[in-house]
Amino acid sequence: MKKAIFFHIVVLLLYSGCNSTKVVENPHAEERLNRVDTLTQSNFNLISNNLIQSLERTFKDADKAKLAFGRFINDTSITFDSDALLNKVRAKILDKGIFEIVQIDRPGGKVTDPIAASVIQRHEFIENKTTPNLPDFVLFGKISEKRIKVKNKFEYTYNFNFSLISKNGSTIWEFDEDLVKQSKRSSHSF
Repeated sequence: MKKAIFFHIVVLLLYSGCNSTKVVENPHAEERLNRVDTLTQSNFNLISNNLIQSLERTFKDADKAKLAFGRFINDTSITFDSDALLNKVRAKILDKGIFEIVQIDRPGGKVTDPIAASVIQRHEFIENKTTPNLPDFVLFGKISEKRIKVKNKFEYTYNFNFSLISKNGSTIWEFDEDLVKQSKRSSHSF
């Protein structure tokens, strides 16, 4: 009896030690587990790509303007880091050269990052420049969610809405896209 227990412990230790060092990533992103009740990185990639393509079509011949990111409202039942989406959008905007991004905190041009604010303040002092680096446009966003249950099927629709507001207060561009996920059973009860 004691030998059998000892043998099982040794086998468990050997197997647990062998499997802990190898990490395998699924190369087929479309085949990964895609839960309906949450937003994944691939969802953010899809939305950010579509948003950038829309911006490129609208501003392809325009002079490079200054853009600031406004509020992003999460009006869904899930909690997620909005920077996972906004950082992708910001990086793609810079990569494509659509806008110059201005980091401000509120009207008046206070820079969000304290180190960047210090560098800008010193630069303005040396050049005797008092005009703040204000944006020409502000990008606002909201994501909302709708859930529908029909018999044993569940559908989650996540609506991504972004608006580009000019410095005179006019909305000059809108992006509205639905991301629909369906399942035969819900991870939440209705």
